[in-house]
Amino acid sequence: MANNPVGAPKFALALQRWSTAVGAVIVVAFYLLMALSTSLKWLPTIDPRVYGLVALLAFYVVSVSVVGGLNPLGVVVGADGRLSTSKFQFFMWTAIVVFVYAWVYAVRAKSGQSGGADDFPQNVLIAMGFSVVTVAGAKGITVSYLKSGQIDKDGGPATGGLFSDDAGLPDLTKIQMLVWTFIAGAVYVFQVAHLSDAALVAKFPDIDGALMVLMGLGQGAYLGNKLVSTNTPSPTISKLSVGAGAEGTVVSIQGDDLGPTQGDSKVLFDGVPLTGLATSWDGNQVSFVVPASHPNGNAWTKPRQTVQIRLLVNGTSTLTSLPFDVT
Repeated sequence: MANNPVGAPKFALALQRWSTAVGAVIVVAFYLLMALSTSLKWLPTIDPRVYGLVALLAFYVVSVSVVGGLNPLGVVVGADGRLSTSKFQFFMWTAIVVFVYAWVYAVRAKSGQSGGADDFPQNVLIAMGFSVVTVAGAKGITVSYLKSGQIDKDGGPATGGLFSDDAGLPDLTKIQMLVWTFIAGAVYVFQVAHLSDAALVAKFPDIDGALMVLMGLGQGAYLGNKLVSTNTPSPTISKLSVGAGAEGTVVSIQGDDLGPTQGDSKVLFDGVPLTGLATSWDGNQVSFVVPASHPNGNAWTKPRQTVQIRLLVNGTSTLTSLPFDVT
C-alpha cells in the first residue's frame, strides 16, 4: 500500500497532542504524589526508586511530546539533522538529576521530612553548569563559523554523529567527553543506589571531584576542537574570462569553493589586494574591474605588464595563480 502523505502529518500531530496530554497528566500526578507523600500512610510504603522511575517517565513523555515522536533523542538533533554531542550530554545529565532528585526526595518524605532538597550538592550543580556552557558554547561557535563560511552544513548527508565529526570520521574529543560523562553518570547513580536511607536523608549525594575534573577537561577539549575545526574545502581557481585587457576591463575568475559572498575575501594582484569590492562574487565565479594602477601604487608598465592573479577566500589563498596581461 502506498504511503499516505496527508494522513501521516495528521497522525504525527495527533501523537504529539496525545503525548503532551499524557505527559501533563504524569507530571501533575507525580507532583501530587510528592506533595501527599508525608500525609498518606500507604505512600511511604512505596519503594523510593519508583518515584525516580515515575519522574523519568514524565521526563520521557515531555521529551517525546516536544519532538512529536516516540524517540526522546529527537530533542538532541541539531538543525542540520545530525545528533548533537553537546545536547546529548546535557540531556543525559538532566535525566540523571531528575531520577536522583525524585529518589532522594521520596526517601526523605518517607522519613517524615517535607520540602525539597535544599542541600543540593555543589558538584551536581557544576555538572549541569558544564553541560549548559558546553551546549551554548558549541552553538555559538557553530553559528559564528557558519556566518563566516568557515564551515558548511548545507543539508548534505548527515554523516556526523555522537562520536564522529561531520565527515563521518571518529572524533576523539567527542569520544573522550562522552566516555567521561557516561562513567561519571554511572558512578553517581551506583553511589546513590548503595547509600542507606539514613545517608540520603542526612546528605544529598555528590559527584566525585576527580570525575568532575575529567569531565571538565573532556568538555574543554571538545569546545577547543570546535574552535579550530573547519570543513570548508580549499578554494581553487581554474581560468580567466580574458587573458589580457586595459584598465576598466571586467575580468571574471572561474573556480570552486570561492564562498557565497565576498565578505572579507580579496582579489590579489601579485599578492597585493585590490581596493574596493569585486563587481560580483559567488562560489564559482568572481568578477572585478582592472584598476587604473597596480594595487601597490605603481603605474602600469607599458605596453604590457603581466600580473599573477590569486584569490584570498576567508583567509585562505588559492594555491595556483593565473597570469593576466595589463595593456
